[in-house]
Amino acid sequence: MSDAGSVAERERIAAIDVGSNSVRLLVAEYDPASGLTVIDELKDQPRLAAGLA
Repeated sequence: MSDAGSVAERERIAAIDVGSNSVRLLVAEYDPASGLTVIDELKDQPRLAAGLA
């Protein structure tokens, strides 16, 4: 039987950045021993602000 406090658990983290002309998504995994590892990254340019100026 292992002690749950001694086992480092990985955690999935996602961040979304929505701007006026671009949208970005980053998915990473955090491991206390090794830090962040990027799993996937997406970028799109929907031009949400097009025609507003």
